[in-house]
Amino acid sequence: MKLKKKREYAANHALCCLPRLTPTSCSATFLYSRTPLNTWAARYVQAMTPLTHSGFNLNTFRPWRFIVTEISFALPCVIGNANMIYFRVAMIALMFVTLGCEIDESAVNEGKILVDLRDEQNTQILGARVWLDGVQRSEVTPATLTQIAPGNHTVATSKPGFQQASQQVTIVGNETVTVTLTTTAAAFAAVELVDAPAGTELTVGNSYLATLPPNTVGLGVGTWNISAFLNGHATNWPARWTVTLAEGDTAHISPAFTPLEQGRNAGQLAPLFALPGDGDSSIYRLQDYRGKIVLLSFFFYTCVPCLQEFPHIQEIYADPAYAGWLEFFGIDAVDHWSLLNIYKSTHPTLGLQFPLLWDQTQATRTELYLVDSCPSNFLIDPTGVVRYAWLGVTEEELRSAIEQLISEFELTNP
Repeated sequence: MKLKKKREYAANHALCCLPRLTPTSCSATFLYSRTPLNTWAARYVQAMTPLTHSGFNLNTFRPWRFIVTEISFALPCVIGNANMIYFRVAMIALMFVTLGCEIDESAVNEGKILVDLRDEQNTQILGARVWLDGVQRSEVTPATLTQIAPGNHTVATSKPGFQQASQQVTIVGNETVTVTLTTTAAAFAAVELVDAPAGTELTVGNSYLATLPPNTVGLGVGTWNISAFLNGHATNWPARWTVTLAEGDTAHISPAFTPLEQGRNAGQLAPLFALPGDGDSSIYRLQDYRGKIVLLSFFFYTCVPCLQEFPHIQEIYADPAYAGWLEFFGIDAVDHWSLLNIYKSTHPTLGLQFPLLWDQTQATRTELYLVDSCPSNFLIDPTGVVRYAWLGVTEEELRSAIEQLISEFELTNP
């Protein structure tokens, strides 16, 4: 059955904007009012185009609704602070009448898997990477995996120094299942980074492990995804390695690096950040994802064009054709943590599985990536270099860029 949530956008807009009724700077507070004029036409086209994906239907937008939205975003900077409170209240009331969308709640997978990892003494093991059906997740133990489809699934964990563990689990309907995996200390095995310069960071499973020297680091037996990073440098391809270690093995890897200027433009080294993610506030460092194609998508809670492009961004992120290649991050530098942390639950039919990060100081947005309009998207290649930058990005544009990068780096993979 369908549950129509009319006025959902208006309610969210009111919740987000009310704390901003007395700004000291329109340009700082009303980020959405800084959208360049040449993108308003694109917004109009988006507003006029029905969009249906996974039960989310934006087919109620009309030209006059687009106009109301843009006026409510822009006019406070024109009419001044004195009358802004009255204007915003009036516009919020009008949007409750004019804006809305339909959500088909039947399209949402609500199953959850709670993953816990313990050793033989029942001591909880923190920070192990979690895999679901062979695909690495962004969560680490203890983890809550959400929006899991009914059926049979394989949950696995890996952490250097411990045996890898896995278990089959069956999700029925929208139930929550707890999986407690048991692991033991792994027999010794190691990896050596041959001729790597001092200061090279070793990353295993997208988690920082060690800074060289020493150049030989213990991992334990198992299969490990390894990457290397050196500050101020691109990591020459191959920027990641998959090694399988038996007891007593030492794998030898020879990473190479190229110095490069940092910046947000195509051809420059992507600026680094370390930001907390939604949910458990885990810190995500961009440099831990060398060897991956990374999308950074800047958004905010009430950004309508962001809401419109997230469905195809998620669809691409989850596409099995790109398994092992991608990592996506949404970055919010506008809202309070409380709003960012409910974004996925407020829009469950988007099915967002990639992390949403909080740029509390706005330094990532304003100083590193110089973003003054949302959505803004940056696609970074496996060596750490910015390759594409868009405001809004279509499904065709994103797929084409990703497939071009995969083709390019597959050909150069020895």
